[in-house]
Amino acid sequence: MQREKRRYSLGYTLVELLVVMAMMGIAMTIGVSILASTLRSATKTTAFNTVKQNGDVAMELVVRSVQNAVDVCLEGATLKIYGSNVGACPSTITPATEFQCQAGVNNNGTFQKRVNDTGSGGGTGWVSLVTDVKIKSCAFAVSSTTPKRVTIDFTLTQANASDTASDTSVEIPFHSEVTLRNF
Repeated sequence: MQREKRRYSLGYTLVELLVVMAMMGIAMTIGVSILASTLRSATKTTAFNTVKQNGDVAMELVVRSVQNAVDVCLEGATLKIYGSNVGACPSTITPATEFQCQAGVNNNGTFQKRVNDTGSGGGTGWVSLVTDVKIKSCAFAVSSTTPKRVTIDFTLTQANASDTASDTSVEIPFHSEVTLRNF
């Protein structure tokens, strides 16, 4: 009888094995959920930084150009910056710098700058101010007061954001009002 008792006491019972497997399953589920949460946070942080840096650079370029302008005018979605006082938006005078912004409907939209070199008769083509982001909305406004005041509004989102991943999507609005210094 003692031999039989020893034979059964050397191993684990089925119930003990099932309890240990259930506890390991719970621990694995918790570990995987923590890992997934960490990866989501890292993805959102990276997307936020990309959108924020693009918006800050674009805003700084527009603000600095407007502050140093003598005159500005708005023609459609294009903000034209002049080095001399031109009054109404003339079609005969080439602006020193132009900014164009259009929200993307089926694409990422455009936010671009063109510098015109009037001395050599040429200029650069349009250069994009933002990359890896989508322009959700964009608008310029120019006041008629003296000195002129330019309002810049745009909203950027991450370019590859899926509509289903709302917990990792990033959308940042940018707004600035700038007054010309050299009027």
